Amino acid sequence: MSIAVGAIAPALAFFRRVLPIHMRVEPRSGYDDQFVWTDFLVGDWKLELIESARPASFVERFLARRGEGFHHLTIDVDRLDPLVRRLEADGIELIGRAEIPGGRRTAVIHPRHAHGVLIQFWEEPEFGGPRRP
Repeated sequence: MSIAVGAIAPALAFFRRVLPIHMRVEPRSGYDDQFVWTDFLVGDWKLELIESARPASFVERFLARRGEGFHHLTIDVDRLDPLVRRLEADGIELIGRAEIPGGRRTAVIHPRHAHGVLIQFWEEPEFGGPRRP
């Protein structure tokens, strides 16, 4: 789950204070110039915080419309291509795809096709989750 925040530092301080978190990735630039991100584990759940890195970024637009809060749901998958083919065959609108250095790939479903939730799929080179149909 990804949470859009005005600033990562105070949000991260809050989560450190109230939850038993384990840092995975310290704050760093995103794969484009629009955002900075960090993520951490709470038990088996990964939470991500994103903040704007420049004016007019998607994060800044989101914060202006909705304020801080839930931005998107991320689902790690072992094979992205079959999933994308099925989504497209079912008429599901994908609003973004990207190839990220290190073998990671992503595809994003528009919220209008997912009951108002932006869903992002990540193909991870070392997928560690359960294999699902």
